[in-house]
Amino acid sequence: MEKGKKKQSENVIMESQLISFCTSHLFQLPLDTIGSLSNRWSYGFAFGAVSYSVLLLFSEHYIPFSVPPWARAIVYLVGALEVGLVNFPFFACLSTPFRATGAVFGILYSLCWLIITVWDTFTCPHGKIFGKYQKIIIQWPCIISLIFLLGRFVHMLIKDIRIHLKLEEEDLNQLTEQHLLQHVKRLLRKTNLNSKAPKNWFQSRLYEWDPHFKFPNRIIGTAIISLIGLYTMTLADYSLSNLAFGQVEKWKNTLEEFVTSCNRTETLAAMIPQLEEFIDVSRKTWLATTIFASLNSVAYTLHVLVCYRKHLKRLWKGERGFIPEKLIQPKSAISVVSMTTSS
Repeated sequence: MEKGKKKQSENVIMESQLISFCTSHLFQLPLDTIGSLSNRWSYGFAFGAVSYSVLLLFSEHYIPFSVPPWARAIVYLVGALEVGLVNFPFFACLSTPFRATGAVFGILYSLCWLIITVWDTFTCPHGKIFGKYQKIIIQWPCIISLIFLLGRFVHMLIKDIRIHLKLEEEDLNQLTEQHLLQHVKRLLRKTNLNSKAPKNWFQSRLYEWDPHFKFPNRIIGTAIISLIGLYTMTLADYSLSNLAFGQVEKWKNTLEEFVTSCNRTETLAAMIPQLEEFIDVSRKTWLATTIFASLNSVAYTLHVLVCYRKHLKRLWKGERGFIPEKLIQPKSAISVVSMTTSS
């Protein structure tokens, strides 16, 4: 018994020493970029800077050399690990509690990536689909995200220096979630119904700003990735439609050459102007519908954000009438899965 108790106490001491080592040094624990409320836009733009590399994995041009079919899955797995390791420093520098160290390394890393991306974009801008501005059209979301991250790391470094020089106080929002505290105080405060300020058309119909509400990282990151993915899919749709209409143009030119080479083709000759008009109207109609569909998707993404805030504020008040009955009292297995995915 005594040997067992001694061995158990030694295991507890070793576990406590391991935890203290992981938390006291620059050794990063698994990142909490999902439910955190700090550096929300920074994490979102970090995902934006990563998006081009991730989307490149789905293209056939990712593998520069020929491999047998059975090895393609292994190559894609290695590529995914490569993309993850290359972009991990962005998130590590944002999440580390040592802000000065994270800011310095973040400035150096984001600056290197920004220089490489801009150099590659402006030295080889040409492409087969969008012409001489193809690289700029495709890469500008990544460049904007890197510029934002660089500015954010510079701001973090300046703020940490001012805190050490006693020129600025520690931000309380990083210690406690002050916006939730202010929201609870506002709910408990006695308010006069006649003292509310009148709302304009934008506030009453579209969106009213609430300083005591913050979207978590998972929502902002999802919104930014959705918008960048929508932009990429719009470019892909434009390129595919351009290739399709180009092929129809070739068929029309072939038909026109056939008509000019033959004399007894008056019926086909009368179809050529109609075919040209059909191609022109179809191209313009497809472009217009693509633009309106993209704008509709952007509006829907913003609508989801508004609904998320409205539903969360109703849950804070204790209102659960809008939730389906099967989700109010879920099964134990569903609760465990929800805890593991959201923790």
